[in-house]
Amino acid sequence: MTEMTPNNRSTGHRIAMGLSLILVVVGMINTLPEIEGLQNWAREVTGIPLLRISGFATEYFFPPSFS
Repeated sequence: MTEMTPNNRSTGHRIAMGLSLILVVVGMINTLPEIEGLQNWAREVTGIPLLRISGFATEYFFPPSFS
């Protein structure tokens, strides 16, 4: 088996790695409001009174089951 280096990875492999990283980051953002006061702080900093950091709809995490 050949060693995969960053220079010879296929495009599909790079896309899969990017999508997996995005999914992990979105999942972490979704759990952030467990930190007390974070939502209110973000609303004060941005000036957007209805800003919502979390609570994404489940369709974002399980799209095949909703299609």
